[in-house]
Amino acid sequence: MRPKFHLASQKPDGRPGAHADRIDPADFRAVVAALDGPADLMLEAKDKDLALFALRQEAAASLSPGPAPLP
Repeated sequence: MRPKFHLASQKPDGRPGAHADRIDPADFRAVVAALDGPADLMLEAKDKDLALFALRQEAAASLSPGPAPLP
């Protein structure tokens, strides 16, 4: 059985434990790096699906190669 984890980023200037609108990509990378196998992550963010789309877009941008070097 795969373990399930909830991930939320702290809301800037919010009370302790308040969820941010989006997931901080650094928080996501830290959680993934700490996993020792497959797991399910439930994202807890005020922007709901938009938070997931933003996180996926950031991940895709960080994986895409930069412009080709000039000859």
